[in-house]
Amino acid sequence: HVIVKGEGTSDVAYVLATLNSTSLTITTATGTINWLINTGETYSINCSTSGLTYIDTDKPAYVTHVSGYGCKLSGAQVAPAYCAGSYTTAFTRLSGDSLNLNLVTRSGFQNTFTLTSNAVNVPISAASFTAVPGSTNLVAARIYFPTTSIPVGSHNVLKNQNDLFDLGVHNGSYNGGSSYAYASEFGVSAFVYANIAPTATICSNTTFTLNGLIGGGPITGIWSYNGFGTLSGGPNQITNNVYTPNPIDTNIKPVKIILTSTGICPNKSDTLKLTVKQAPIVTAGSGSVICSNTPTVNLSGNVFGASTQGFWTVLAPGSGTFVPSINSFTPSYLLSNADTALAQLQFVLTSTNNAGCNPVTDMVTVIINHAPIVKASNTNPLFRCANNSTVFLNGTVSGTTTSTGKWTTNGSGIFVPNQLSLICNYIPSTSDVSSGSIWLYLTSTNNQQCKAIKDSVQVIFTQPVTVSTGVDLNSCKNNPIVPLTAIITGTASNTGIWYGGTGTFSTSNTALTPTYIATATDVAAGSVVLTFSTTNNGICAGVSDQVKIDFRDKPTANFIVNTVCLNQTTIFTDQSINTSGIGSLNSWQWQMGEGGNSSAINPIYTYTVAGTYTAQLVVGNTFNCYDTIYRPVTVYALPNASFTISRSCSGSAQQISFTDQSSISPPASIPATGYYWDFGGFGFSYSKDTSIVFPSQGIYNITHEVTSNNNCKSTVTQSVDITPRPIAKFIYINNSALSLGANITFIDSSKSAVSWFWDFGNGFTSNIQNPSANYLSNGTYTVGLTITDQFGCTSSYFQVIKITNIAAEVTQLIPNMITPNNDGKNDIWRLDFINVFYPEAEIEIYSRWGELLYRSVGYSNAWDGSYKGNPLPVGAYFYTINLNDVNDTKTYKGTVTILK
Repeated sequence: HVIVKGEGTSDVAYVLATLNSTSLTITTATGTINWLINTGETYSINCSTSGLTYIDTDKPAYVTHVSGYGCKLSGAQVAPAYCAGSYTTAFTRLSGDSLNLNLVTRSGFQNTFTLTSNAVNVPISAASFTAVPGSTNLVAARIYFPTTSIPVGSHNVLKNQNDLFDLGVHNGSYNGGSSYAYASEFGVSAFVYANIAPTATICSNTTFTLNGLIGGGPITGIWSYNGFGTLSGGPNQITNNVYTPNPIDTNIKPVKIILTSTGICPNKSDTLKLTVKQAPIVTAGSGSVICSNTPTVNLSGNVFGASTQGFWTVLAPGSGTFVPSINSFTPSYLLSNADTALAQLQFVLTSTNNAGCNPVTDMVTVIINHAPIVKASNTNPLFRCANNSTVFLNGTVSGTTTSTGKWTTNGSGIFVPNQLSLICNYIPSTSDVSSGSIWLYLTSTNNQQCKAIKDSVQVIFTQPVTVSTGVDLNSCKNNPIVPLTAIITGTASNTGIWYGGTGTFSTSNTALTPTYIATATDVAAGSVVLTFSTTNNGICAGVSDQVKIDFRDKPTANFIVNTVCLNQTTIFTDQSINTSGIGSLNSWQWQMGEGGNSSAINPIYTYTVAGTYTAQLVVGNTFNCYDTIYRPVTVYALPNASFTISRSCSGSAQQISFTDQSSISPPASIPATGYYWDFGGFGFSYSKDTSIVFPSQGIYNITHEVTSNNNCKSTVTQSVDITPRPIAKFIYINNSALSLGANITFIDSSKSAVSWFWDFGNGFTSNIQNPSANYLSNGTYTVGLTITDQFGCTSSYFQVIKITNIAAEVTQLIPNMITPNNDGKNDIWRLDFINVFYPEAEIEIYSRWGELLYRSVGYSNAWDGSYKGNPLPVGAYFYTINLNDVNDTKTYKGTVTILK
């Protein structure tokens, strides 16, 4: 029993024994007390100091709990903690006094309470429960409810669907007393359910999950059965315990599975009657052996018992097709291409429509013998030559079923030793060779389950090559070197070898186009016969051809040539003779000695540089015999005609002098009589150097011809421009205002001048065309200009100038008024002389109150009558000017007036 302390200070529990020697164990939060009482004795326990008191008796006893509010007590018999209680109970609130519910249940079920008051949910927190000291699995709580949660006179229902609980209802107050009673059952019978239904049926290849139900107290249970199956959770697992039947269980009708409660409360049992029916029986038939080239498997299976239907599958990597369908018990399986490469296939027959049973399968294995591998030849096609036509055969037949075979052909030859020998020779007939190709077939024999396999090889007959060394040749006795050519037609070979004679073959006697170098013995014999035979003939025999070389006499080369001046044509005239008397001359190769060449009989050539050259002629005849001759060729140099022109002033005309500058490369020379001048129709001269005065100005073309001692001529022409004499003249401009000095600009207006010399009359000169000069005092000055033309002729001009704008005092140059109104006139205070004569001068301007308005060193930024960018008003302003000059240390002061 569990005592839950009330609100007062005088809680007492009374234990009344019903049997002798009743042992008591009383546990509180502070300790445990053991006591012994007999029938009719009562033992009292002070419960005022402990919130929870656990009373354990070894024999049945009555327990009463007295509690209350203040001094007014009430009592109630306490229900046992085990084998008693309710799953659901109801109570009514009698007054508005305090209401407390005393709850006791097993640990783990305190969070499954539900409480409704007038059908309104009232929460019960699992956190309100405390473990009962001394018990192994009990928790208890005293929970207060205000009238807002449970109104007076309300109908209240308390449930715990998962376990029994004790409920004590305590309603009262300090002034009004209290009522106290237990509303839960004091005695409860245990209940046991082995299954939700009393019977069940399963298949022998399925399982049954047991979910038993035991209630009525802290009791456990145990399973027992008369079958031969097994329990997944053992006999003590009440729920989710899977029973797996044994095939023998199909003969037990029914299998009884019994759940019996165990524990401290009275025990009960319940029985499930389980019928186990036979699962389908599946047979896939017996295995077989097939061949990969007979790709059909005939299957024969059956399904009976709980089902008479099923379907076929082939295990991976099988990928064929079932015909007519997978649902036929006797289908044909057509192998895929991938299947034929496998060693075996495994077929599975699976039952369907199993009437509650799991599908049942059976498997059959089919061995796949691979078809024979037949190889007529590792090379296809085979090539044989028409003159070496026998075919060697080395066929193979391999696999798991046979290693024998037979040769056949579409030709008319024979197999030696016979057509059953895999290794043999085929001797083709004449018609086989003439047809160009035949086919040979090797077919497997003794194939067992497999179809015969055939392989073929084509034999192609090629023709031997042909060789041609060309027509017979001729060669010169003095140069017995002969180019040879061998032409091989066909594909059997493209190589060969030369032999014969006593000479050598260059570069090699295996070259198709070598050069044969004959010996004196060959030449003395008059001719030689050479042979070329093919090599590397492959399957064909080699072939040969011959060429004869006759040795002939060489021709005699000769020519004549004329002598010319440079740039004239040189004529070469052939005078060669064909001395052999057989054939004719047919080639002329000329080398001119400076890189030029020709193949004409009588060429014409123009040399580009004078000198003596060695010309070569190589003449040949129809037998390729050659002779060579060398002769000198002379080309005279041309003189290099050249002259210079000079002139001098002679009165009103110019005298023009011509000086010869001609030259010629030695040993040639220019004699004294080799000069001629033509003055453009105004005369001529035979002198080396000469001069002339032309009658008037203009352009004249002068021609000078020079002749060498070899009568080679050269001519040059130059123009001379006869110009008028120069005329000097100038003007001057004085733009200076009143200042300390005057700057005069002089502008040249002369004619035909190329240089100038000025004398300004003030001690200074200049040689530029348009100069300027400074004058520092008033007066008159004589300025002279002398010019020179391109031929050195001169002219002079003089002019007097007058200077009157030079101020005597600085104060004359300082303006006393400006009008800064942006009309372009007198807008600034001009002090032009400052930057010219006194660049270090200091200028300052003040207002009438002494405020500095402007300051400058030098005068590059003239004052415009403003201060800090703002125009100043009309009025007088004061200035100071310090020239900072050692020759003038005076400070100039005054006023400048702004008018607008």
